[in-house]
Amino acid sequence: MEESNSTDSDIKRSLDFARDDKSAQVFMGTTVVGGLGKFLVTKTGLKTEIGAIAHTLSETAESETPLQKRFSALARILTVVVIIAAGFIFFVGLLRGESLVELFTTSVAVAVAAIPEGLVIALTTILALGMQRILKRKALVRKLVVAETLGTVTVIATDKTGTLTEGKLQVVKTDFVEKTEALRAATYANHLVDPLEFALWEWLTGQSKYDPESTLKEHPRTFVIPFDSKHKFSATGYDHAVYFLGAPEILLAKSALSKAQKDEWFSKIEAWAREGLRVLALGVKHGTTTPTIAKLEKEHDASDITFLGCVGFSDPVRSSVKSALALCYEAGISVKVVTGDYRWTAEAVMRKVGLKISHPETQILEGEEISELSDEDLTRRVENIMLFARVSPNQKLRIVEALKKRGEIVALLGDGVNDAPALKRADIGIVVGEATDVAKETADLVLLDSNFATIVAAVEEGRGIFANIQKVITYLLSDTFAEVTLIFLGLIAGVPLPLTAAQILWINLVTDTFPTLALTMEPKEKNLLKRMPIAQDSAIISKSIAALMLIVSLSSGIVIFLLFLYILNMTHDLATARVVAFTAFGIKSLFVVFSLRDRSTPIWKIPLLSNPWLLGAVLVSFTVQIAGLSIVWFQELLGTHGLTLAQWSWVILVSIIILLLAETGKFIRNTVIKN
Repeated sequence: MEESNSTDSDIKRSLDFARDDKSAQVFMGTTVVGGLGKFLVTKTGLKTEIGAIAHTLSETAESETPLQKRFSALARILTVVVIIAAGFIFFVGLLRGESLVELFTTSVAVAVAAIPEGLVIALTTILALGMQRILKRKALVRKLVVAETLGTVTVIATDKTGTLTEGKLQVVKTDFVEKTEALRAATYANHLVDPLEFALWEWLTGQSKYDPESTLKEHPRTFVIPFDSKHKFSATGYDHAVYFLGAPEILLAKSALSKAQKDEWFSKIEAWAREGLRVLALGVKHGTTTPTIAKLEKEHDASDITFLGCVGFSDPVRSSVKSALALCYEAGISVKVVTGDYRWTAEAVMRKVGLKISHPETQILEGEEISELSDEDLTRRVENIMLFARVSPNQKLRIVEALKKRGEIVALLGDGVNDAPALKRADIGIVVGEATDVAKETADLVLLDSNFATIVAAVEEGRGIFANIQKVITYLLSDTFAEVTLIFLGLIAGVPLPLTAAQILWINLVTDTFPTLALTMEPKEKNLLKRMPIAQDSAIISKSIAALMLIVSLSSGIVIFLLFLYILNMTHDLATARVVAFTAFGIKSLFVVFSLRDRSTPIWKIPLLSNPWLLGAVLVSFTVQIAGLSIVWFQELLGTHGLTLAQWSWVILVSIIILLLAETGKFIRNTVIKN
């Protein structure tokens, strides 16, 4: 039988000795991998442990991601813009006496143009490529839309063991009342389903003149009460005694020691914890009677335990964590340690990685204190807390709720079945590769190397994803509003519309598509982790981006409209003027896309070959634009024809002017508006 499923752990090695678990509890979800047996069903459905967790999960709301909220807001704005633009064009055209059919088709074309059809494909591509980049950095994104949310994280609530530390536990200190009895307790109470128990077993096998495997065969096991996060100890019954393994403060409280003896042990345990050690205690109760067993099984009630001593485990700090934490603070991300360990153990590890607590009274909160706080009080205090120690899974959920109420984007690290509700409630639920299946199913991100630095790498990639989404939106909407501006100017000036409906659709659906897709391949910008996180309530189009879009779209619309008027006056041929305007619009888009690759850097400082896909896309779009002027079938569809050398010169000149205006817009954005 796979004990790991019932004990919320992963068996990491095979063992060559038998364990007698005839009376052990079996949880729903346990996998029988071989053999026969009879089981007495005591609970079903929601009354089982898994059922209770499933019920909690069903009651835990999964919040909308920041990206979903931003795009919902953008969709509402674009809907209003489409209705106003199309309605204005139609009614102003009617007042001017324009053809009803032409007005209707143009209004529909502008409405279609105002909705960036390529955005959905581009967004999906950016997220998929982002997931691939994150995977290369040892993290697996399980939900597509969450890839961008990583870039907006403001708080990382991380466990200590296995992420800040290497997870390579070993026994480094022991203190026993009576060593022989303590060795027997460490053997009989050891279920070998937890990293601490494996480390304890390895230590036992190294003791001289002691064989744990032979010891196990001396007495048959009669019952097992597994460890859980609520009671914090396990009890294993044999025909002669019950052996206990668990948290020192719990076993000491249940022991027959005097207050002075307990205080002495507490001082020793605190000293070990301050060294960064994890501490387990051992106990035994001989000659256990049936009523006592019944109390243990039903109520976890034990008293007058013979306290046998403590075992201290070390877990080395990961070498990469200190620099990763420094990057977090530089990126404006707060890191909070949420652990079931002693505060002293966690504090010692935090000091080693550079997380120094200067005011313990306001920066540390323990599980017992959390239980006494109301949700409102916890929400008020949670922002300043750096360490949550001795917390239960339910308290993790409360911590996440409190942080979210303060407007934080929370990434929570968990690994157990009981962590599932908190993982679901967090904006980003993160698990390590060895986590339980239930936790993985709930999580958004799986750390394949269980390393805290991988979380920081994923956040960096998430910010790169968000930046690329903004680039695509800036490019598409700048073109969209430039078209609307061009049509508006034609209506206001009382001249024929500069573009036909077919030409508008061609620019949006054909010419712009390839550069848009190429922008999704942009490598992430430098120094992403030196920027502050994006506020949760901020729009995907910031004020500075909106200003840049306004400059680009207005300058494009006005300059191309002036070119249209010039050609119309020079040739007195509406078809030719429209062809020149149509070509200028397509070519200027291919120029401007190079400028919008990086809104903060002048075009001459952006490496041309850093995105070869864009060069290929521009070449394809240019070829398609030429095809629209040269191929007879397209000429009939679009109302186009070939251009003279002089007309091509005007097209190129206008495109260069618009590009320079776009660069001016970037300069204004970066120097005036952002400040």
